[in-house]
Amino acid sequence: MNKSQRAGRITKRSTGRRRSGSRGGPRVGAGVAVESAPDPIGGPIKDNGTTGPDGSLGKDAAGIAQEASEDMISTRQSLPDTRTSVTHKFSVAGHEGYLTVGLHPDGRPGEIFIKMSKAGSTLSGMCQAFTRAFSLALQYGLSLEDACRRFTGMRFEPMGQTENPDIPEASSIIDYVARYLELTFGQIDRG
Repeated sequence: MNKSQRAGRITKRSTGRRRSGSRGGPRVGAGVAVESAPDPIGGPIKDNGTTGPDGSLGKDAAGIAQEASEDMISTRQSLPDTRTSVTHKFSVAGHEGYLTVGLHPDGRPGEIFIKMSKAGSTLSGMCQAFTRAFSLALQYGLSLEDACRRFTGMRFEPMGQTENPDIPEASSIIDYVARYLELTFGQIDRG
């Protein structure tokens, strides 16, 4: 098998040692390695045209980076160890959850957590990943308005009716959370 045939192939690597008492079971230290092929021309790998041939940012990526960096800060504004928070119970298409918003002393949201009723589900895990990224973005200076604008309208299951009269229907849990945050804390963030 030559280099181009191995490109992108997932291979198993092992130390060759077996666990004591096992008969043909998994090997200790077994892992997965992903091989990637270099660009056939020999240049840097490009990401959908946002980088130039010399690896510099293209005009679209540079504009986006410049716009985001104008309001962002280089140091993290962590919340104090003891903080005020607001917890909101919600339901989207029958999927119940709790949104907890940790607040800075001036009342701005600084972190969010979502606890879904089905612990351990894929949906619950994806909500946790979303809230970590959202919280870090807020702590590094992304405004709540910008963050909510980016997540409002995301469409995936579960979607449907909610119990909140201000947001009667949501196109996803992420859409609901973004809209709720904007409705509840939008004026504080601008103030």
